[in-house]
Amino acid sequence: DLILFILIMLLMQYDFTGGLLHEIIGILMLSFFIIHVMFNKKWLHSIKNNFNKIKTSNKINYILDILSIISFIICTISGILISKYIFNFTYISIFDNIHSISSYILFLLITLHILLHFNQIINYITNNFNNKEDKLIFKYSSLVLFLFLVFLGFKNSLFKNNNEVSNNDTNNSSTSSKSSSNNSSSSSNSNSNTSGSTPTLQQYLSTLHCGQCHNNCLLSAIKCNRGSSK
Repeated sequence: DLILFILIMLLMQYDFTGGLLHEIIGILMLSFFIIHVMFNKKWLHSIKNNFNKIKTSNKINYILDILSIISFIICTISGILISKYIFNFTYISIFDNIHSISSYILFLLITLHILLHFNQIINYITNNFNNKEDKLIFKYSSLVLFLFLVFLGFKNSLFKNNNEVSNNDTNNSSTSSKSSSNNSSSSSNSNSNTSGSTPTLQQYLSTLHCGQCHNNCLLSAIKCNRGSSK
């Protein structure tokens, strides 16, 4: 559980890892996820056969596990379809959106899964602790650290999305203002030379962002083929 959590934390930091490392970690996570499911296959099968008889906590765990498997499959398939390094399929924007949404859902499900097993994990780690106070300090400090990491996992993505929307609105407003200003200037100075020079295509593109993926590249410096349609 902790290994999967750490891996998905790294996967959500796309700006830090870059595209190639993101895809390599994704394949590594797929391997760990398959191993994790195989280790718990008997438990899942037994819960399925006795679902009506088991206690509520086990039912919740089972439902979370099934939803995690489904979201992981969706996240993996969509990730392969938008891959630009290892598989390099033709980019389709809808799969990028599906990949992002399913990754957030998967991260949330794994977070809930760990929280439900938190006491079990802590008891296993602190099994050799003799002092109860040390166990309590370790437990609550670990919980605070875990919740902080969860916050970091969502923070960059959520804040970045808000910033991208803000930047796009600003760019659109700026472009509209420039266009209006240029039209006015052109009309008033139709019979005379303008004092400023017309921007080149490269200069114009350097004021706009792609917005097709997490990189949000300037259109003058696209890092992949996703911005070609833009």
